[in-house]
Amino acid sequence: YKKGDWDGYIASMQIILVYEPNAADVHYLIGEAYRFKGDTANALASYKDAEDIDPNFSAPYLGEARVRLLRDPGYNAEKLLDKAIDLDPDYGEAYLERAKYLILRKKAEAAIVDLNRAEALMPNSPDVYLTFANAYLALGEDASALESAEKAYSMDITALPVYEMLGRLYLENGQYQRSVETLEVYLVYEPEDAAALARLGQAYYEIGEYE
Repeated sequence: YKKGDWDGYIASMQIILVYEPNAADVHYLIGEAYRFKGDTANALASYKDAEDIDPNFSAPYLGEARVRLLRDPGYNAEKLLDKAIDLDPDYGEAYLERAKYLILRKKAEAAIVDLNRAEALMPNSPDVYLTFANAYLALGEDASALESAEKAYSMDITALPVYEMLGRLYLENGQYQRSVETLEVYLVYEPEDAAALARLGQAYYEIGEYE
């Protein structure tokens, strides 16, 4: 798992299934490995196996929601996300995922409510604060968005999406040199991101580096 050797991980977990075929958590974890591989069909099948074995186990419903949205960003995943939370009201990842879903559906205020709950349950998660930044950005609250993004950066300086968000927010806030610095780092690893390249071009323009 730590090496990201998903085929090896799945093979090992399937050995466990020989001895524990009714272990819903094992089916769920196999589904997660398939999701990380990008094999959505087998991921869904594994989540479904987990749901059939234990309908009250919340995690597979979150996994299913993630995979169905991966397949179709327009998919209505609200029922699956609601079910994951109803079954486990302390499931921080489910609140976070539902917040991301709500932001995409232009319901940023509702997303903030879920993010406050996710923050209480996962106080050290940079992903929570990055999602806060996205929600505040959608609401036009740039100062709060920047504060959240900087908090995410302080927690994990290796999180690549944070650099993209900081670059965008520094640009919006007139901090052009800082925008250049963060976007340059981001584009080393994501050189095909056209929007980030455009923002970097604008930031260079603002500091007078026209070439």
